[in-house]
Amino acid sequence: MNRNFDTAARAAGAQQISHRWNDDPESVRKPATRPFEAVEFDGHKIDVRLTLRIDDPFGFETLLVLHRIWILLVLDVATRAVIGYALALGREYNKDDIAAALQASLMPHTARASKIPALVVRPGGGFPSGVIPGTAWACWGTFHFDAAKAHFAKATLERLTQVVGCTTDNGPLGQKNERALIERFFDQIASHFAHRLPATTGSSPRAVERVLNDVGEKTSLMMTLDELEDVIDVVLANYNGEPHGGLGGRTPLEAMQYLLTEQDGLLRTLPVARRSTLCLLQEARVVTIRGNVSRGDRPHVNFEHVRYDSRVLSGIAGLIGKQLRIYFNVKDIRHLHAFHMDGSELGVLTAARPWCFTPHSLRVRQEIFSLIHQRKLSVREGSDPVGAWFAYKKEQARSHTRDANDLARMLTDRAKSHQALPSPDVAHAVPAVKSEAPVAETPARKTPDAPWLTQIFTFG
Repeated sequence: MNRNFDTAARAAGAQQISHRWNDDPESVRKPATRPFEAVEFDGHKIDVRLTLRIDDPFGFETLLVLHRIWILLVLDVATRAVIGYALALGREYNKDDIAAALQASLMPHTARASKIPALVVRPGGGFPSGVIPGTAWACWGTFHFDAAKAHFAKATLERLTQVVGCTTDNGPLGQKNERALIERFFDQIASHFAHRLPATTGSSPRAVERVLNDVGEKTSLMMTLDELEDVIDVVLANYNGEPHGGLGGRTPLEAMQYLLTEQDGLLRTLPVARRSTLCLLQEARVVTIRGNVSRGDRPHVNFEHVRYDSRVLSGIAGLIGKQLRIYFNVKDIRHLHAFHMDGSELGVLTAARPWCFTPHSLRVRQEIFSLIHQRKLSVREGSDPVGAWFAYKKEQARSHTRDANDLARMLTDRAKSHQALPSPDVAHAVPAVKSEAPVAETPARKTPDAPWLTQIFTFG
């Protein structure tokens, strides 16, 4: 063991062993010197217990404790600036949550209308896409990430290489130092933000901050999901406006502005044709048009156990048996955007009743049919299956935090649905660009005042 450091370290119980010294010029990673030249991405579980507030039709509120929440973040290597982020609810985040984080990093950032008093972004803070002209829709060159299963999903790699147009680099296995910036940033998020909140879980079950901030069964003292969304947006914006020791005392935004000025501000941006739609949140599938002329069954397509059709599709018998390429928003699958295999547009297909009424994601529909198959959920004919699922989850969430996460994910997807496909009556007005649709405005949320959240959390 004295002759081999790796063997000695493992015998001593080391959880991570730094890589060997390597002076080969080809294997040494060159430092990033330009904004958006390289970014680091990862997900971090926020060490805090949250509640979800649901109001019933009579005005009474119900607080449900959530199970787990993640923050997915894109950090610029050269300037240490937070480019964009997204929150994910669930035991683990998946490829769709990663797509939401990538989309938020590309789009111009819009400041949230916070309902918490005195919760404002400090002067000089913000996000690059909302403060520095020319950084909106900017694409990065190299995307550094670890070997998490969701990172290697086929859809994730396709979105990065084909839509963003960057190279991917997951680095050596088990070497966190290869992504030291974002790992250090998450450590700062935990110590200077999450561990200061009521009901924090701390870094371990025996952490002192977990005992000091324990609220017991008083769920009203916990931070709600809406409050966390407001606070985390201000915390990250303030970080971009604080002096950084690795930047010579400049803030990340000042460093990015300086480097862009010195380098003539040349950035590769997303093509204009793709900006009017959230293409990263869309998936494509090939389906076959069903129907039978002799039985009077009009042309239609089946997608996730539900029938879809339109005024145009149902009236053309010659389409039966042909294939379509459909694009859909994973956050709301009430509508499909259909194209022929030669690229020409067919229009928008709408789900049959009652699936066309309530917005729901692909994950929600799959779970509904799974519960029906397991005989845990019964839906009367003609009634809203999404409403029945919501009532079932609300009842289960009183004793199971994972069900509360499912409810919170559905409400968040509905409130933050970035894409609104046109109705069948105006399908002809849609531009013939694949996976393109207008952007819907995010509805205003109602968040109660919370005086204990007026403190602005800072780093350092």
